[in-house]
Amino acid sequence: MAVSIEELIAKKDEIKAKKAAKYALETSIGDIIVKLPTSGIIADAWNFNNSMDGNKYVILECTVEPNLKNAELQKAYGIGDPMDIVAALFQPGEITRIASVILDKAGYKENIRIKLANEIKN
Repeated sequence: MAVSIEELIAKKDEIKAKKAAKYALETSIGDIIVKLPTSGIIADAWNFNNSMDGNKYVILECTVEPNLKNAELQKAYGIGDPMDIVAALFQPGEITRIASVILDKAGYKENIRIKLANEIKN
């Protein structure tokens, strides 16, 4: 049976909370706190010439703690381009895994089960 309007209204706070959730990820540098990407962040990430740059962008934009955009941090690592801090802190494979977890949590890699409308009625 399809979800009803009443159920969606009843779940409003739960749905909003999931979209605003923050997650702690264990990484080689310690735990980092990330938020879910907006559709704008995803669109921008897809516009990069390669997936590694897109992954670095997702991590840069979605990491809440530590603040990877911090000028003092970037200066300490000799970083000119803000996205380079991601590569300075994480191994290439780890960058891919961190971005993948962020995208998974945002629903970009989940499978949606498809049912025929006739199956739902029965």
